[in-house]
Amino acid sequence: MSCGMAAPQTIFRFRRDYNSRVADETMEDYALRYTPKSFRRWSEFRVANTAFGSLSFPALEAIGGAIALNYGFSNAMWAIPWSARSSS
Repeated sequence: MSCGMAAPQTIFRFRRDYNSRVADETMEDYALRYTPKSFRRWSEFRVANTAFGSLSFPALEAIGGAIALNYGFSNAMWAIPWSARSSS
């Protein structure tokens, strides 16, 4: 274990360019600059619908996995589409 000075770090050119672009806050808003304001404002319904959609996928994956583990894959493969068809 050495208590001396640390070895000099080599910073490559592409890394320096990347860091300078990330630090530039004007580039962050460039994508939204020419977007109409109506597209930038989300209603409560759109936010709730997005949150519901993003949570429903893992929930359905967990339900399908639980059915497959409890009843076997071949039974789950036929039961899940059958129940989806019968419920609509």
